[in-house]
Amino acid sequence: MSIDPKLKDFAYYKTGGRCEKLYQPRSIEELQDYMAEIGASKVPYFILGGGTNSLVLDDFYPGRVVSLAHLNHWE
Repeated sequence: MSIDPKLKDFAYYKTGGRCEKLYQPRSIEELQDYMAEIGASKVPYFILGGGTNSLVLDDFYPGRVVSLAHLNHWE
């Protein structure tokens, strides 16, 4: 988990401001844990896939972002 990351570092087009927290799960279990934490905190969030088909605003996002870039496959 990164605190106050630059989303442009995760988007193909290099757009994106900062967000409150960024989660980068590497397993389904980590994803489940992160989503439970986000759900309990009741803060806004969005899911960012690999970042290749996303245009991320340069404004600060006052919530959590879950990047699925490290979840290339699961069984």
